[in-house]
Amino acid sequence: MTAVEDFRCIVVGAGVEGSATAYQLARRGVKTLLLEQFLLPHSRGSSHGQTRIIRRAYDEMHFSAMMDEAYNEWQSVEEASKTKLLTKTGLLTISADLDKIRRHESVLNSLNMANEVLTAKQVQERYPGLGVSQQETACLDPDAGTLRADTAVRCLQDLFVKYGGIIRDGENVITIVPESGTKVRIETANSVYCAQSAVLCAGPWTSKLLAPLNLVLPLRVLRITPCYWSEKHEGMYSFKHFPCVIELAHSGRNGDMYSLPCKEYPGLMKVCWHHGTAADPDKRDVSSAGAERDVQAISQYIAFRYPGLETEPSIVETCMYTETPDLCFILDRHPQFKNIVIGAGFSGTGFKLAPVVGKILASLALNEHINYSLKPFSIGRFTKSHL
Repeated sequence: MTAVEDFRCIVVGAGVEGSATAYQLARRGVKTLLLEQFLLPHSRGSSHGQTRIIRRAYDEMHFSAMMDEAYNEWQSVEEASKTKLLTKTGLLTISADLDKIRRHESVLNSLNMANEVLTAKQVQERYPGLGVSQQETACLDPDAGTLRADTAVRCLQDLFVKYGGIIRDGENVITIVPESGTKVRIETANSVYCAQSAVLCAGPWTSKLLAPLNLVLPLRVLRITPCYWSEKHEGMYSFKHFPCVIELAHSGRNGDMYSLPCKEYPGLMKVCWHHGTAADPDKRDVSSAGAERDVQAISQYIAFRYPGLETEPSIVETCMYTETPDLCFILDRHPQFKNIVIGAGFSGTGFKLAPVVGKILASLALNEHINYSLKPFSIGRFTKSHL
């Protein structure tokens, strides 16, 4: 084992949240180490893949209130990296519950963002490749679109290194030892590192890191099955004229269905279910009957919603989700060890907000002022630490 290396801050986990946090720290001139257990890039966690949806409207205003800054921060990353990350396609949110659609409309209006509420007939006239039942209504957010996920993570990591940060990948954290209120020691299989503060952004491995620190959080780890479906007629669902689509969950189905127009794979549309089966992230490749049921459910959904797609997937992938009971993030300090900061429970919402999350976690690590209320993101809303 090599000699101890000292840093002002260590970030554990180089997914989008950890990379964004490390980027924000290095951008402020903070000597920062970013640790990642796998060799980069990899597809073992939650941040891989070609695209993610970016949008402003959420029922939870604490998310929507952050989105203006998120758009601006992603633009800053684009400019600094000279890389295009965001493509505006628009987003169509569909539901048979008119009140849900009106809430989306109200949120966008409160943000002074353009939007349009469409009847089922108007949706079908505008998007002939979309199946809509007569009782459904939709809200169109023209400012929404997609982010290039893999590319965005790489840009954040490249900028982190540009600003003086150090990445050590292929180093699995063995133990985290709070040595005092102002020092944390982290041991990996290769090295020992010390810092004044640590930020844990370990995704589905968060609970495994926190257990030795006497903290149990209600995090649920799921294996999600993103699928790609072939167009029957070339160009019908192209990103050039077809929007992202979210059908909101309802009493007959838990979890939203969402789709991204053809872009990342030619002629293939990404259609997924915000739903999965419980899984151990270290055993994510074990075959699962639950995953097969999820793919079948998406296939049945496609037969109605996207008649221009084949109902057998061309590509089936795996992604790990980490959720809290209220589907809101955890952005907080360890209840006992205040120089250990925890970011967790991001899946389904966190990618688009990563630059803002990174700012918040960096500020927590540096004891700086934060412009947002962190009450919705506190550990205390769930449980007390098992001390």
